[in-house]
Amino acid sequence: MAALSGCERKKHQGIKNKNIKKRTRRDVK
Repeated sequence: MAALSGCERKKHQGIKNKNIKKRTRRDVK
């Protein structure tokens, strides 16, 4: 669990983790 924001975490992880991608998508909204 990183302390970065959803948008930043998405950029950091990219599409490596599908689970994180789905979480960031909800956070972005």
